[in-house]
Amino acid sequence: MSFWSPSASSKWAEDVAMASVNDRKASAKSRPVDLPVPITQTQPPPKTLPGRVISSIKSLCSQLNSGVRERLATPSTGNFVVHENLRGRALGLKEDDDLEAPKRLQGDDEEVDEVVVDLLWMNSAKASSASDDGDSTSTSHSELQRELFTPASYPRQSGFGVLRMPWLFSRAVVWPLVKQFFDSRFKDRDVEMEYRKEDWVHSKRLALWASIFFILNWIFGAIFIPAPAVLADKIYYYAFEPIFSLPLFLMCAYDWPRDHSNYYQVYLTIATWTWSYYQVLFGFLCGYSGDNNLFTCGSKDFLSTFYYTTALQTIALFGTGLKRLPTLVGGTVFLVLSAVLIIPKRDAWARNVINFALFQIFILYVHYRREQAGFVHSLNNHSV
Repeated sequence: MSFWSPSASSKWAEDVAMASVNDRKASAKSRPVDLPVPITQTQPPPKTLPGRVISSIKSLCSQLNSGVRERLATPSTGNFVVHENLRGRALGLKEDDDLEAPKRLQGDDEEVDEVVVDLLWMNSAKASSASDDGDSTSTSHSELQRELFTPASYPRQSGFGVLRMPWLFSRAVVWPLVKQFFDSRFKDRDVEMEYRKEDWVHSKRLALWASIFFILNWIFGAIFIPAPAVLADKIYYYAFEPIFSLPLFLMCAYDWPRDHSNYYQVYLTIATWTWSYYQVLFGFLCGYSGDNNLFTCGSKDFLSTFYYTTALQTIALFGTGLKRLPTLVGGTVFLVLSAVLIIPKRDAWARNVINFALFQIFILYVHYRREQAGFVHSLNNHSV
């Protein structure tokens, strides 16, 4: 009788197969697996305290550098509309055809070497003039001129009314001319503001250089104080004057002449005229032209007084944007101080003061004519 059955044979085959599978799994676990090489990242060594300080200083300097470059750059008003169509506009092309005008007027190989710049303040002035006169289709130069105050007609009166004639004349003729001389402006406030912005775009760089002159003037004045330097000199040169000289550059860089005109004019007037005022007051208090003798005059000869009255106001007028009215006020105060404190004891000063008065009149008039000529030149160049 045989003990080997088909069921036992199948059981034996399953055991053998299971054993071989287990052997393969064990061999697979025992073999090393080829894994990719891990990526390692080297960590920088931690910065020491000096390193962190240096890094912060570099970042701060970079920010300051970018900020200074932005402030010293010419301001952009966004009011320029540049058209490369000088010949096209001369031929009276429509606005839609302006950009294509150079291509039609010139060959493909030729370059456009001229541009026309339309200013927003001029466009506003034209629109304002057109709105005042609906039937007008063109704008002449006279319509764009800054406000000219013409003598108004006043009624002829007799008897008691004749006494009012000087008042009427001064109000109708004299005052408008004075106002025009010291405060020329457009009738339209918006046009005036746009014109001021455009003017500052072209004047900012010059104002920055002119403000540097004020700083250099203070530096040389503080270095070469005539000996002996008394307490009044130390207070003025080392405490008072730096407050009104050093910030001028920052004011021009941050567009104070355009954005804060009134405050800037007061500040600039003080920075310009206190130099000459100090010379006159010092000469009176030290006994140069008076009997006070509060302190010694030392080696001062006061020859630099009229340098301060002429050079500084000239730079201020034509460089940093000082207006004519504060210039006249500052010059008048100097004349009064000189006439009261210096001339009674120093007759030789009378000639210098007269020369200064004549210089003051001519420089104000030259500044006025230059302003008007610059406006007319801009009008002729940019009007169509």
